[in-house]
Parts: sequence; C-alpha cells; structure tokens
Amino acid sequence: MHIEKYNRNAVGHMLEHYERHPQIYKTQNHISPELKERNYRLGYDELTGFAKYKKILATPGLKILNRADVNTMVDIVLTLPKAEHFPQERAKEFFEVGYKFLLSKFCGGKEEFLISCYAHLDESQDGEIKGQPHIHFAFAPIVEHNGKLKVCAAKVVNRELLKMLHKEASDYFYNHFGFDVGIINGATKEGNLTIPQLREQTKKYNELVKTNAKLKNENEQLKFELSHNMHNLKVWQLEEDITPTFELQK
Repeated sequence: MHIEKYNRNAVGHMLEHYERHPQIYKTQNHISPELKERNYRLGYDELTGFAKYKKILATPGLKILNRADVNTMVDIVLTLPKAEHFPQERAKEFFEVGYKFLLSKFCGGKEEFLISCYAHLDESQDGEIKGQPHIHFAFAPIVEHNGKLKVCAAKVVNRELLKMLHKEASDYFYNHFGFDVGIINGATKEGNLTIPQLREQTKKYNELVKTNAKLKNENEQLKFELSHNMHNLKVWQLEEDITPTFELQK
C-alpha cells in the first residue's frame, strides 16, 4: 500500500486518472485504452468523482483552512500481491475485502466522505509493479475537532498509523482468507511509507551509492600512489646502496 495526499489543485488530475478520462492517455503511456472495460468501481454511492468531492467539501459546518497547500484528498493504492503470495483469480475478492478494511479504517465504515474507489486492471504488463492490478481508495481526510468537522490530513495520516497500517491490513486479510496474502514483505515490514518518503529514501540511497563510488575511486588512487612511492623508495635505496631495516607492507 502507498498513501499520497493531494491539495485542491491536484485533485482534478487524480480524479481524471481514476476515471480514465480520455486526456490521460496522451501522457500516461502505460495505460491501455483497449483494456479500460476491465476496470470497475467499488462502493454503492451513486455520486463519485468530482461531484462527490464537491458535495463533501460543501458539508455544512465543515472547516477547511483557506490555503492552497491544504490537502483535501488522500489516496491509498492497494496493489494485488504477486502470484507467489496470492491466487490472481481471486483478485476481485481481494479488492472487495481491501475496500471494506479501508472504509472501516478511514471512513468509519460509511461512504459519506469516500470520494471514489476504482479498481484498475488496464495498465501495461511489462514486468513492473505498475502493471499489477490495484485499487485507488480516495477519501476526504475529515476529523471531528471540538464538536465540529475539520479537514486535516495530518491527523488522519500520521506516523503511528503509517507504522501499523500494514500489520492491521495483513491481519484483516488473514482473518478472511485464512492465509498470509503477502501484505507484509521486505519493503513494508518497517511500516507503510508515503510516496514522498519513498522518494526521500531513494534519494538517500542514490547519494550513498555515489559516495561509495567516490570513496572507492579515492582508495584506488591512494593504493596507486602508495605503490608508486614504494617503487621510488626501493630505487633510491639501491642507488644509495642502503640496506632496508624494515619492509613496508603492501
């Protein structure tokens, strides 16, 4: 699972992605238009997408800070585990169970603040994770504060939740299917990470790789210089007819 927060300016683009607006095919080449019919929506609310988003933000008494950077939508991507962990033919059941878990965890079991939940099965199967079927569970991060409703993504998606989310989801799936579906693996055993956190980890990893390569080059240079100096020392000793009293270690 991956979690991302979006402000008002980004919501429209993401909703187009969920609903497969024709515009997205111009920039997202990994999505196959001819496979669009494989996709489907989970949930029972007649409203979805931008209409539902506007309705939620128009909730009477709902407090939203008037700032451009306020995140008004949270997207959780739940990906179907690979075949070695889960039978692919039970994908629909997996997503239905996942939908119920996420709805209970983030929306109190109700669709009131759920914007939409789409299952995507139309992305290119090229061996990358992006080709694996998944759902986008998008909701408005609304909490109750002093008896009033407030949009606050920071309180809904906090560090404690990120640390425990995969474990809770794993237990939920296990209780339903009776076996470990592979939610917790090497990438998630330390807790769920948001996309910015994953990018930051990747950045740090790349920096470490560069530093390691630099140190390796410097080490090779020092070894060369040491070898060169030892050679010059021996030549000097021979020229001066000096008997070495010790041997330098190579």
